[in-house]
Amino acid sequence: MNVRAVLMVCSTHVRQQQQRRGAVATHYDRTRFPKGGIVSTGYEQQLEEALAQYQRRRTELAEFQRDAAGVSATVTAPRKVVSVTIGNAGVVKEIKFPTAAFKNLSGPELAKVLVTTIEDARAQALDKVADLLAPMLPPGLDPRQVVRGSADLEKVMPADPVDLTGAAVSNPPAH
Repeated sequence: MNVRAVLMVCSTHVRQQQQRRGAVATHYDRTRFPKGGIVSTGYEQQLEEALAQYQRRRTELAEFQRDAAGVSATVTAPRKVVSVTIGNAGVVKEIKFPTAAFKNLSGPELAKVLVTTIEDARAQALDKVADLLAPMLPPGLDPRQVVRGSADLEKVMPADPVDLTGAAVSNPPAH
């Protein structure tokens, strides 16, 4: 269903509600759609704007998803003992031993260097994803905390929403 069809359905629904309540008919503006469509200057315009914003956000999300899929980070340990590449989801993509320096380490030392290098590469990959995500987030959310799962979402989406006047909005009881 295209935007015009959605608006027409919504327009019909709004008119029906107005007729049931005995509301005065809404003034219609036939200039909004040159093909003769009828669009109210009230609710339908708000719906049209909301749908346009939805399409923009959807496009942004698709671009983010495409760009995030290509993220990777490579870190090389000191003395070039090991080099690790991590993908966008924190998955190890490649481990290389660029020199023979690893041969001079004991098993536990090599394991420690490997874990540290993987952690550093994973942090860099997450930071790159966070940088891509940042423009899409509302103010108050740290993108690095969001991608690491430690963001306090209660700050921007509280369980008890607040209306524009600052008064708490309570949900009416279910009937």
